[in-house]
Amino acid sequence: MDTESNLVSKGPCDECGSSDANATYDDGHSYCFSCETHKQGSASPILTTERTSGEASHIRLVSLWSARRGGAIPDRALTGAYVKKYGVVIDGDTQAYPYFEEGKVEPVAFKVRGPNKSFRVVGSVREAGLFGQQKYGTGDNQKIIITEGELDAIAASQMFEGKVPVV
Repeated sequence: MDTESNLVSKGPCDECGSSDANATYDDGHSYCFSCETHKQGSASPILTTERTSGEASHIRLVSLWSARRGGAIPDRALTGAYVKKYGVVIDGDTQAYPYFEEGKVEPVAFKVRGPNKSFRVVGSVREAGLFGQQKYGTGDNQKIIITEGELDAIAASQMFEGKVPVV
């Protein structure tokens, strides 16, 4: 039986000591992208309470995103203008990165970064495009920069003064 699981969080790996390469999924399995260790999970989802409250969390994040609350991220030297351009929601020590499905005007999901580089996903990323893709459409761009992470995309966009699409 082929089933899909959703990313729940990223964090440290007990096997190799990486601080953030180990991904844990909603069915309980984990995979370290650094040492390639795979651990089996349980048959039932591990975040049933998160899934129950996930819709309320998504609605709250969409509301904050709609208000365009943002701000600079000084530890990465990112200005408020570029953070806002990508629609990042900053709420205390939490950052929420919006993901869009083609044709949608509101985010279908958020990747939420909490304290100590903890990550979780709120909403459904199955049909979402790349982070920031909605900013550039499907035009004939001769150049595009693809980065590893959301903060990297914002930093590259800032470096190129917004003149090159960065996702």
